[in-house]
Amino acid sequence: MNIIIVEQTHNVHLSYTDSGPPKIDHSTPYTTIFAVHGWMFNGAVFKKLLPLCSRENIRFVSINRRGYPGSTDSTDKELGVFEPSTGAETESEKQKQRADYLKARGKELLTFVDTFIQKYDLPPISEVEGEMGTKKKCGGIAILGWSLGHSVTFATLANLEDAPKEIQTRLAAYLRAHILLEPAITTIGKKPIPGTWVATRDSPSITPASAIGLFMMLVSAYYAHGPGVVTLDPKLQTRDPTLMEHVAPAMPSRDSSNVPSVYNMTSEEVEEIISLPPRPVPRADAMLSRMAMLWLDILQVNYAKACYSETVRKSLLPEMKVVEILGDKTSAIVTSAFWQIWDDNENEKEKVRKITGSKDVKDFVEFKLMKGANHFMHWDYPQETMDLLVEILNE
Repeated sequence: MNIIIVEQTHNVHLSYTDSGPPKIDHSTPYTTIFAVHGWMFNGAVFKKLLPLCSRENIRFVSINRRGYPGSTDSTDKELGVFEPSTGAETESEKQKQRADYLKARGKELLTFVDTFIQKYDLPPISEVEGEMGTKKKCGGIAILGWSLGHSVTFATLANLEDAPKEIQTRLAAYLRAHILLEPAITTIGKKPIPGTWVATRDSPSITPASAIGLFMMLVSAYYAHGPGVVTLDPKLQTRDPTLMEHVAPAMPSRDSSNVPSVYNMTSEEVEEIISLPPRPVPRADAMLSRMAMLWLDILQVNYAKACYSETVRKSLLPEMKVVEILGDKTSAIVTSAFWQIWDDNENEKEKVRKITGSKDVKDFVEFKLMKGANHFMHWDYPQETMDLLVEILNE
């Protein structure tokens, strides 16, 4: 397994899988996508996308976060941030520790990306002639977060202003897109809506082993939400949580097309991808999941800065667009995040309208919907997912 050192003093490294440069000759420079996985499912969850990359002029790098296979585990000192506040600590001091913890994870991802760019001499953003005399971007990179992985990608971009100037300049010349693949509601700093239930967090009476088994089935299930819950048409949208399917998966009655995605994995793939005993979920992820409500303020700040701040979007990363992808059969923890991000985008646009007087204001976040897909579209529908990624990069 390949690794990149992201912190020299303590030899901290992140492992990764790389599709490599496209093997098919293309007339334009290729684009590299750096993918950051979520909770319990490591970077191998993206493995079905790798064989599709060469034809699409894409290089795909799937990174394992701290504690996942091949990457340095968290130290006891680092995990101290999850300990309860002591009498000598104020809550503001504890919050700063939490902010510093996420900032450090973001810095590690930034170091990984910057090192990879230089090590493999990746092509930067460039322009070529498109249809009807238009200019089309190519080359460069995209950062893709999936599920809990957004806690790291948001932290990376939110704290970019503190990075060395050389790294800021290089990233500005490369980063074309931050792709939000199904962010969960807590990763944007909001409480789950009423009715939402997560087995590993909300049921202390269930044994950890049973909770993990239940979680991996429910998070990969297909949910039949009511009308208007997941749509990109604002005239049809609803904010009625009672129309969400929260717990019971939409199991098919006549075929197997909508079984939870984990049942579309072989036993070997389950062992490769999912953190199950005797290789449990890394301690940091386990504790962050249980204590997520204490981290919401920090997560919200990072999300807001990464997506909406003028410093990040205009000054530091003027070429970067932000695009959320979601499936209309995904879980409520994702659909509720979609509602919030949609509203935040509209609110930020309204602020710009009031300041500038302009009615034509670009979206801070764009949205793409894959019909019939769940939280694991990259596993159950890899070609359709790749097509959507290409569409985002070609627009």
